[in-house]
Amino acid sequence: MPDWLWMIVLQVILIILNAVFAGSEIAVLSVNEYKVKKLADENNRQAKKLEKLISDPSRFFFCYSDCYYSFWIFRKRLCC
Repeated sequence: MPDWLWMIVLQVILIILNAVFAGSEIAVLSVNEYKVKKLADENNRQAKKLEKLISDPSRFFFCYSDCYYSFWIFRKRLCC
């Protein structure tokens, strides 16, 4: 397979990963905190995890930004 084709495949993979990270960020930001709290009070494990994530958004955004920028730096160095 030619080198340029590998680069295109890698570009597509990294763009898809970026979309996943962006989608997860939007999902966390737009969640209804009252519904999550109610579900967590009803002993829903996933709601408890989400409530913990929402309670400390700096933790989520720190991890998100690290992953996001790592992918873009990797993409830029490898493909350009």
